[in-house]
Amino acid sequence: GTIIKSVKEFNVDVDEINVKLVQGGKTKKEVIIRNTGSQSLKISIESKKIGEFIQISEKSFELNAGESRKVTLEFEAEKDTTPNLYLGKLIVKGEDIEKETPISLEIESSDALFDVLLEIPIQFLRILPGQELLANINLYKLKGEEDLDVLVEYEIRNEKNEVISAQSETIKIKDKIGYTKKIYIPENLEYGRYILYVKVNYDGKIGSASS
Repeated sequence: GTIIKSVKEFNVDVDEINVKLVQGGKTKKEVIIRNTGSQSLKISIESKKIGEFIQISEKSFELNAGESRKVTLEFEAEKDTTPNLYLGKLIVKGEDIEKETPISLEIESSDALFDVLLEIPIQFLRILPGQELLANINLYKLKGEEDLDVLVEYEIRNEKNEVISAQSETIKIKDKIGYTKKIYIPENLEYGRYILYVKVNYDGKIGSASS
């Protein structure tokens, strides 16, 4: 005869959660948790490291086999939150199975004068230590006509949000500028997931982008 093994398994429909807010802003993201196994599961959800920014609509529930549930994550930044890149994780547990989804939350000044668009070409999304990272960067001035000198900072951070390498330069902008930036990746870096965080600082007001 056949033995049918009962399976405990679930999945989360996103690999990563990326959020950008201005000080005092809020937004929502939805994740879908599906029970892909053959028996019901008790699911529990929590956030790690950036809990002060997240409200989770439902933190625990039961999911029958084949059933899915939409969970809403509400992100909110206080008006006095320091503009920065905050990293954390969404942890979903289904009894003895645990899945982590990385969260990156970027907070910009509410009255930033500049915005940044950052694109890493696909062939540079996976690179080896000791190679150069290429990033396409566009800076936009949101108001005013005059030439301004802005400080642009480039940081490579690891999953613990530690800055691995940093450099900066001053760039003169009238309204917008686009350029390609080469960033050397240190040879001694461990394999893993890293984030490029670009900040435009004018008069202490921060606009940013990350990838």
